[in-house]
Amino acid sequence: FTLLEVVIALGILAMSLTVLLESQAASVSSAGRSRDLTIATLLARSKMVDIEVDALEDGFTLGDVEEEGDFGDEGFEDYKWKTRLLEVKIELAGLMGLCEGFMGGDDEEGAGEEFGDCESMMGGLDGFGGALTTFTDEMGNSLRLAEVTVTWPVGKFQETIQVRSFVTNSDFSLSLEVPR
Repeated sequence: FTLLEVVIALGILAMSLTVLLESQAASVSSAGRSRDLTIATLLARSKMVDIEVDALEDGFTLGDVEEEGDFGDEGFEDYKWKTRLLEVKIELAGLMGLCEGFMGGDDEEGAGEEFGDCESMMGGLDGFGGALTTFTDEMGNSLRLAEVTVTWPVGKFQETIQVRSFVTNSDFSLSLEVPR
């Protein structure tokens, strides 16, 4: 019986150690992934700051701009970046849809009666010499969507993180004169 008890105890010990080693390996793997994500996030934010500084110093160009490279200067040669600076289109039709959404649409009986219809509201906003159109044009010229994608190798695969932010240049100023 003693020999049988020892064999059973060794079997239980072997299964317990296997489970403990597997959980330890998963913990080490999670710590490595966390480290990689932290590095990638900080590098992406650094590149986003570079884009914002360039926008303040140089202004925007017309059209979309794409660039790519690596973080070798920062000591992370395996981490690659790709940036896109995209023009933002602001459409007045979208404002009409938003207006209709707030008023409950035109299909409900009596919807939006307390505010009037959308067309008259939007016409009223744009009735000050095209102030709304001027505003959307200026916003579109002074606002860009910046997108930074960072990739790095993990074994045989590539891991990716993407960060997006709106960037404005220092030229954005708008003054509207409303007739009396």
